Amino acid sequence: MKYSFYFDESFHDRKIKNNNGKVNIHVENSSDSYVAVFVGGSNEKVHNLKIHFAEFEKRANKIFQIEEEIKATTIAKKNFKYGIKSFNKNTLSIYKDFFDIFDNDTYIYVNICSKTAQVIEIVFQQVDFEEIGLIKEAFLYSITKSLNNYRFSNVFEELFNSESLNDKKIIQELIESYLKVINSSNDSRKKRLERNALIQLVSVLNLIDSKLCIATEYAFNYNIVFDSFNEYIKTKSFFSKDIDLYIDNETNTLKAAYENDYFNSIISVDSKESQGVRISDWLSNFIGRMIKALYDDLKEPTINELTEIESYNFAEKKLLSQEWFELSEKHFNLYKLIALFLESSRNQFFWSFYFDYCLIFRALLNYFSNFSSFAEYKQQKSNMHPEYFNTHLCNLINEAYDDFE
Repeated sequence: MKYSFYFDESFHDRKIKNNNGKVNIHVENSSDSYVAVFVGGSNEKVHNLKIHFAEFEKRANKIFQIEEEIKATTIAKKNFKYGIKSFNKNTLSIYKDFFDIFDNDTYIYVNICSKTAQVIEIVFQQVDFEEIGLIKEAFLYSITKSLNNYRFSNVFEELFNSESLNDKKIIQELIESYLKVINSSNDSRKKRLERNALIQLVSVLNLIDSKLCIATEYAFNYNIVFDSFNEYIKTKSFFSKDIDLYIDNETNTLKAAYENDYFNSIISVDSKESQGVRISDWLSNFIGRMIKALYDDLKEPTINELTEIESYNFAEKKLLSQEWFELSEKHFNLYKLIALFLESSRNQFFWSFYFDYCLIFRALLNYFSNFSSFAEYKQQKSNMHPEYFNTHLCNLINEAYDDFE
């Protein structure tokens, strides 16, 4: 049997770099999370999927009253502020129609990569973690998590300072930043676990004397996208040489796919000419914008000066805003529909050692899907859902972290 898969990506940065004191992945319309999506199946089933998508596009074009290719970015950013809750009538209708096109014969593979994680892995690549008795993935995860959470300006300045004569300056800046958080949050019971983790990180950083690999910019590694997809294909018992892979015109992703040399053929296409690539575009954009909205709502204010930490309210638990959970029945049902599709055993999500926002996105879907009906969901007060969701999420993150050991 022959198969076709279609690839597209969202929040794509070829390089992670510091532009005039601002890291490009931290600017307003960028994201730390790169999202790659492969959509496919047998050629016969993909043909049917394309027919359904063409019908979807006609309805979407009619709603937006446009004739050219309709892209997911046509939908305004404000529709994602609190996830599906923020969807207006048209957006809700469009995404309901979009997720209705999929059936049990569609295979979805999603790769969510933290760009900060890739930088940190490069910086510490020469450290012999076994020699100092560390689990590499756990260490890199903890560093990445802290930088994603606080975005210490002093640390990011050194991460892109390849001209520094002292490459240990980055370690000094990390330790200084962590100690500031530790001391400022000393009276906060809610920050106890984070504080203990930072104390351990300080001890570990003091053990590192290897040369660090600092650069002025860091090229995004696309190989992990196709290597991990290959592993997914094996789990589905597909023969790689039976698969034709279609990719939107993008030099770096094409290069990585060709180097992978795993498929029957790799075809570069213009999305205007490929319904399959447009399907991947819509799905990767939806996931990427949901993750971006979750990140924007949960992140701490950027630390421009370490003295700013002293004014932080460490006594307040950081929860997802209540607005995410103030749903109508139609919004609730859309979450259920998406969860039923994306969390099918046919499909798979991949992350490297930093998994937080992939898990947060999936945890949100699972949280709503765990309710049998909207009536059951409404039995809980809306102001309690953020707490319940946080408990659900923390359990998932702790389980994922324990897998490092």
